[in-house]
Amino acid sequence: MLTNPVYWKHILLFAVCYALIFVTIAGLFYVTLVPLLVTWAILLLGPLGVILVHIQWILQTNVLTAFVCRTLVLTHITNQIFDISLVLQDQDEFLNEVKVLPKPQKPHRKIDEPDAVRNFNTIKGSRIFKIPRLLFRMFFKVSNFTSLTLLSLIPIVGPILANQLMAPKRTFTYLQRYFLLKGFSKKQAKDFQYEHYASFICFGMSAGLLELIPFFTIVTISSNTVGAAKWCSSLLKGERKKE
Repeated sequence: MLTNPVYWKHILLFAVCYALIFVTIAGLFYVTLVPLLVTWAILLLGPLGVILVHIQWILQTNVLTAFVCRTLVLTHITNQIFDISLVLQDQDEFLNEVKVLPKPQKPHRKIDEPDAVRNFNTIKGSRIFKIPRLLFRMFFKVSNFTSLTLLSLIPIVGPILANQLMAPKRTFTYLQRYFLLKGFSKKQAKDFQYEHYASFICFGMSAGLLELIPFFTIVTISSNTVGAAKWCSSLLKGERKKE
């Protein structure tokens, strides 16, 4: 699929950005954590530990670079690849429709709403009641991130295990463009994930294994994006058949 020349410009730009991010993260990782890991590895494994730490350094850098590229920095490029893939799957009509639809507006409060109901809704939506939930979410995310980071520090095996545990979240990231085009809310996107959870795990695990290969990630992230677009195209075709 990526042999189509229409992808080459985007992949080249992606490769340049990936290389710059990889070098930056590798340098920071080597200056900060590698000396500590080398010391620990030499005490436990001797000279073999130095080799394992450097393999770990490359794997860990590649995982972090893939995460940054996929979710934080290069989303515009992957969105372009996703849209191109939909067009090649004969979904250009769908793209044209969703890109001209007006964004849904938040419903306004009714003028004749009783004061008691209005006051209750105001208290219910108060930030004071949202703080515990936000703190819990923040604690959960920090704990999850810390656990995966510590797990990934285990030589060789750690990055692979952490990579596979993030399979559902990885699939969710690849499908974010689809959720945006469909106009899904956060709840609708989560409901979609739970309805297709087995598919999310399978897609995320296979995509994650491909992303583990250093430098080849440049191609695999793009190919995974194309795969996600083809999956979404099949879903759209299924919806049309039901109609």
